[in-house]
Amino acid sequence: MSQFDVYGKMASSNVCDDIIQNGRYSIQSDAETHIPSDVFTKLNLTADDVFLDIGCGLGLNLKPATKIANKVVGCDHPNVIKKLLEKEPDLKAELIGGNFLETRFPLQYTKILSYSVLHTMPDIQTLYQFVDKVLELLHPCGKALLGDMANIDKKKRFLDSQAGKRFQKTWNKLRTETVQEHEMSDFHNDEDITAVVLTDDVVLKLIQYIRNKGFHAYLLDQPQNLPFGHTR
Repeated sequence: MSQFDVYGKMASSNVCDDIIQNGRYSIQSDAETHIPSDVFTKLNLTADDVFLDIGCGLGLNLKPATKIANKVVGCDHPNVIKKLLEKEPDLKAELIGGNFLETRFPLQYTKILSYSVLHTMPDIQTLYQFVDKVLELLHPCGKALLGDMANIDKKKRFLDSQAGKRFQKTWNKLRTETVQEHEMSDFHNDEDITAVVLTDDVVLKLIQYIRNKGFHAYLLDQPQNLPFGHTR
């Protein structure tokens, strides 16, 4: 089972609140509200933009983007899109239910967002196919953000530090004290999930790959006030 399918299963269950559907924890609800500002600052989203949100979820970034960009398009699992439409029936965006790699997009986009998506790819080959398609859809003067990458090497460096050890102790205490009815792990067995493992080597090779295709590519910092901000 792919993580894409897990998100679809979660959406169809109708038991997950928004933050759990987005793959985060309820204790990160305040931190999650800071994501759109960081995203739009990095993308420099403007009123002239045609914006594509790949893996838009329940509209965390998509909804505020409709108040900024000229045209907004969101793509995700059909069950997720259905749930988003039920929550936001008047959303001023074109919504596409389907696998990004299997979906035809007639436009090029001046701004493209893929947030918390790369580490859900089933393998490295699919990861590169995904990036290739993003680059194909990107306007020559456009900008894409492949954000919130779960790099296990960065996570290990942080958790091995004194600050990381203090953070983990506080995190464990909060998780113990917080009642959370459902988590993503409730909808799959770990051994059934196929997903690429992002490391320093994978991330740096991906940057070089994008540059070799004629694009500028940069590794940007994740603000620490965001969910998983110390490790992504």
